[in-house]
Amino acid sequence: MIGDVSNVTRDDIVAGLNSNGAGLGQYSIDISVDVDMGGGQLCTHTDDGENVDYTIEVIILDYTITQIKD
Repeated sequence: MIGDVSNVTRDDIVAGLNSNGAGLGQYSIDISVDVDMGGGQLCTHTDDGENVDYTIEVIILDYTITQIKD
């Protein structure tokens, strides 16, 4: 629900915005990288380091419901 909403109750709007606890709680992340370097006589593999990128997103809804009577 984005913007003006018509013909629904306040409870319907709240229910549409409520996650009912989904996604709440503690989270942890472990990242590991295993690499193999060259070692054999004809092996040309090298290990110049590894980069690991990650993103954490937090979404918080802060809203006000205002009833407008015609």
